[in-house]
This record gives sequence, structure tokens and C-alpha cells, in this order.
Amino acid sequence: FIEEENLSTVSADAVYKTANGFESLVNANYSELREIYGNEPWLFVAGTDLYADGKNLEPVGLGQYKLLSPSSPNVGYLYTEGFKAIQKANMGLYYSDLTATTTTLPARKGELKFLRANAYFLLVQTYGGVPIIKDYNPSPILSYDRNTAAEVYDFIESDLVAAIAALPTGSYTGRANKRAAQDLLAKVYLTRGYETFAKATDFSTAATLADQVINGQALNVSFDNVVKPGNEMNAETIFSVQFSGVLGFW
Repeated sequence: FIEEENLSTVSADAVYKTANGFESLVNANYSELREIYGNEPWLFVAGTDLYADGKNLEPVGLGQYKLLSPSSPNVGYLYTEGFKAIQKANMGLYYSDLTATTTTLPARKGELKFLRANAYFLLVQTYGGVPIIKDYNPSPILSYDRNTAAEVYDFIESDLVAAIAALPTGSYTGRANKRAAQDLLAKVYLTRGYETFAKATDFSTAATLADQVINGQALNVSFDNVVKPGNEMNAETIFSVQFSGVLGFW
């Protein structure tokens, strides 16, 4: 008799508790950014000067504010993909306490908190209060209580403060670093500063963080070339979604 050994089915524990396996899990968190920004980002770009109609027309509801309803196309896309990103980050943070200890582990935890905060920031700006999910849930949960927008902002703040403490300094190489986390937190404070639940220090703290991010950085690329292909990783870049030009994939 043939003794079968299924080599294609490996448990998450067997993979993510190893250093290489955990590294692949962190990388998978970055891949979710291409779903948010590179697929159908209509909800936060349509109707603005960030995107313009091209081969594929903008959704009428979002681009022209006509007949817009919760069931309109693309309205729920960001919500779904945002929480996919949050679930992946929660999974990474769960295994960060179980995986093999490496010199890069603290920074990887910071990256995961940065990515989770980024997803929540997009969600709270778009939908207001949303459920705060802090834990990895391997089994489906079909109902969550909705948190207030103020609570979501507080959660984003706590994640980014922790990320700033854990992330390394230095040039941007494709992974979140301290500068990227400071930049995002400055945006969070600046945005919350206009809300009814703003804190008195939001604007001043945003300015302080922004100064730390700029840190004397000169503008070394002309404005019309900042986002030109080939200039993606210039010295002005704080954080950008990476993609493969060879494969043509985000």
C-alpha cells in the first residue's frame, strides 16, 4: 500500500512560528496595500483631483455624487479590504509573540501596527466609527459592535505611538520606518483636530511630528517628476506602495 503524505497542507503554526515563515506573513501584510490602493480605490479618490477618468470611468455615484447609496458600486469595497488588512495585521501580531526571536522582530511588530493603523485611518475617515478588532480570529465572527470614531482615533494613535518606538530610522527601503509612522500620526492628529472630539494638542503635536519628518529634507525632484516612473524611491519619499514593474503587478 502507498503511504500518502500531503506536503501541500501545512498548518499556520508550523510555518509562522519559524523566522522565515513569520517574515512571509509580514510581507503578506504589505501585499494587502495593493488591494486597497491599486485595485478599486474609488471611495477615497473619485470626485477629487487625485484621479481622473481614463479608460475606465469613475463610478457615477462616487465621481459625480449622483444616486449615491450604501449599496452603490465600490462603496463597500474599502470596508471589506480594510478589514482584511486589519485581520492580516492581527494575525501577524498574534504570531509575533510565538515566532522565533530575531533581531528584526521588534521592527516587524512596528510595521504591523503601522499597517493596521493605516487601514483604520482610511476606514474612520470614510465610514466614521467602525468596530475595533484587536485580536486574531481564526474562526469567522459574524457580528461586531461598532465603536465611536473617537475610540477609533485613540486606537490608531496608540498603534502609531508603539510603531514609532519600535521602527528603525534611516532611508526608506519599502518597509515602514519611524519617519513613515511619524508622518501618518501627524496626519491623524491634523484630521482629528477638526472633529468635535478633537484634543487641544492635536494641531500642535501634528506640527511637531511634521517637523521631525521633514528634518531638513530638501526638495530634490521637480514637482512634475515626483511621481514619474523611475522616481518612486527618491529622497523625498516617506512611504509608498511597492509593486513589481517586471510582472506588472501592484
